[in-house]
Amino acid sequence: MIGKYFLLSKNKNNLNQPLNYGKLENIYLDQKKYQKANVLTGFVIKRFFKSLAKVIQGGHYKSVLDVGCGEGVPLLNILSELQSNNSINGVDFDEIKLLMIKNNIPQGNFVKGNIYNLPYKRKTFDLILCLEVLEHLSSPKKALEEIQRVSSQDILFSVPDEPLWSFLNVVCLKYIRNCFNTPGHCQKWSSYNFQNLVKKYFKIKLVKKVIPWTVIFCSKEKTL
Repeated sequence: MIGKYFLLSKNKNNLNQPLNYGKLENIYLDQKKYQKANVLTGFVIKRFFKSLAKVIQGGHYKSVLDVGCGEGVPLLNILSELQSNNSINGVDFDEIKLLMIKNNIPQGNFVKGNIYNLPYKRKTFDLILCLEVLEHLSSPKKALEEIQRVSSQDILFSVPDEPLWSFLNVVCLKYIRNCFNTPGHCQKWSSYNFQNLVKKYFKIKLVKKVIPWTVIFCSKEKTL
């Protein structure tokens, strides 16, 4: 089931196919933050997705890779900005989420893989999306090296903007038992610090602060 805050793609007739897999409850639970968001959170999420779509608007990409694609929530919301003949690809380590994205975006090619060892050749993709992923990694530099290897043109990153993200957790009394730290977040970057990291591997073309995220659009111009 697609969350009510999605900006549905043009292929919306294919998106609500029922799943016939086990652990169905767990699959739908993965989208809880999108389906059960309050009005304010829903507005923030929609604004974030619109900002992502606007960044790549007008780009000419024959091949797209979503690294850490999950169940495909961000990808669903920017598909309308991609040409219909694009090759849409995604990689994730979570088999349950891969089942979900294959249902949500049946025209795509989604495989199980490791971000530190992507199952693709050098310079394969014109556009790489890495959205809400790097903050979960213990070795983000290794991931950036792999993304650089398989990229041939543009890359779009997003991460939580710290310390604002953690401050909002405090204000909203979220994750109290975890000392207001979002579960699974291994890295905390300010917008400035994240830019300094990314520019070691790519040429930054655009930085947007979409509260509470940092969005960076860059190109593969630098070489290690």
